[in-house]
Amino acid sequence: MIGDFETVKNNQPKIINLKPEDNTEWLDKLINKIENMKKTYQKIISH
Repeated sequence: MIGDFETVKNNQPKIINLKPEDNTEWLDKLINKIENMKKTYQKIISH
């Protein structure tokens, strides 16, 4: 049982707490990419 507990404990993902302002840059880039893709697809569909 002890070995099982250690294995489960070691296999857990590492959770890092970041401040919200630290995460916004990558999210903003992703949102911009999605918006650009939507515009491109709308152009293709409208032709």
